Amino acid sequence: MERFITRSNSVGKRPLEGPVDTSEWKIPKFTLPAAEQNKPIPVKTSNQFSVLRSVKPQETDVFAARLKAASTPKRKSGHIPPIILQMKPEWTHDTIKNLVLKHTKNFDLQYRSNNKIVISCYSPESHQAVKEGFQANDLAFHTFPRKDEKSYKAVIFGLPAYTEDSLAEELEILGFKDAKLRRMKLPADNNKGNDFCPPILAQLPAGSDFSKFLKIRYISNCVVQIQKYQAKNPFGTQCFRCQGFGHSSRNCNLSPRCVKCIESHPTSECPKKDRTRPAQCCNCKGDHPANFRQCIERQKYLKLIQARQDQIKATREAKISPKIRNVDGRSWNSVVAANKTELSTTEAQSQIGTEDQTTADMLAILMTIKSIKKQFVTCNSMMDKVILILTHLGKYV
Repeated sequence: MERFITRSNSVGKRPLEGPVDTSEWKIPKFTLPAAEQNKPIPVKTSNQFSVLRSVKPQETDVFAARLKAASTPKRKSGHIPPIILQMKPEWTHDTIKNLVLKHTKNFDLQYRSNNKIVISCYSPESHQAVKEGFQANDLAFHTFPRKDEKSYKAVIFGLPAYTEDSLAEELEILGFKDAKLRRMKLPADNNKGNDFCPPILAQLPAGSDFSKFLKIRYISNCVVQIQKYQAKNPFGTQCFRCQGFGHSSRNCNLSPRCVKCIESHPTSECPKKDRTRPAQCCNCKGDHPANFRQCIERQKYLKLIQARQDQIKATREAKISPKIRNVDGRSWNSVVAANKTELSTTEAQSQIGTEDQTTADMLAILMTIKSIKKQFVTCNSMMDKVILILTHLGKYV
């Protein structure tokens, strides 16, 4: 029966809680509206470049051009050739310096014999300004072409003769405008088979991309081969204006001299029109024209050029030649070869009377060491002794 008796009869129920005491005040809970809970909190930012002015659209191209120019590597102007000025007797050092200062501020002067002054500039612009200024003042000088003034020459092989007329247009399409073209004349022995496809000499103006021109492989749908022109002039360079050697008439402003006589006038104005009287050289005063290949002054010039080339070649070979250790003026090869007294394995076998290969090799090594022990006295360092041993016993190692 007890299991049927409920607990509620024996255990009292929990008393009900009374109502909330309204006399005591409490802070109510604060909750945001649904719309404000999803609203992002703003982040305060600042622009440190706000003090700078805004760039106008037309100024963007200017800045881009300046940036491109600054990032593009500048091509080196190369060697700036000197200007050789002929000095007048009444000139002083200040006179010469003021003549050059009119055109450039950065220069050096070097006085040489025969009243000549070498003017060295340091930029192509200053070199061009001095040259043009001296020409305007009709001063006697000569110089040499700069790298940016030189025209490039190349030989084109593989084009038929009838395409020569349209070759200039084809090169212009490829980006090489104003190229001078001329068919080359070859000796009779070397002209076999070249009548149909003669070599063509192309002279490009200064500033052309010569490396790009040499890479051309097709012209007028023909396979061609382009090579750099190698000038073969064993008689040196002679000026047509002053008849001097070593420079050309394009960069010469010296007094003109005739090739047929010793007078100071251009060759075209020479009064000598007949060949009854012999010509006279203005360089050596000999009975021949100034462009005679066997002229004494020309031979002196050629010998001077050859001596300079030999000196440059010797200097270049001395830089690349390996350093050889010498003993008393002799190389190690000659020292060791003179005292080399090693024995071969066959000789050791014949002297010892054994047929065992290993034993014979060991005996040959010992006999070789015994024969070179006297040479150890002449060795100054351990490295010398090692070289001596390896020279005689290298094949056994």
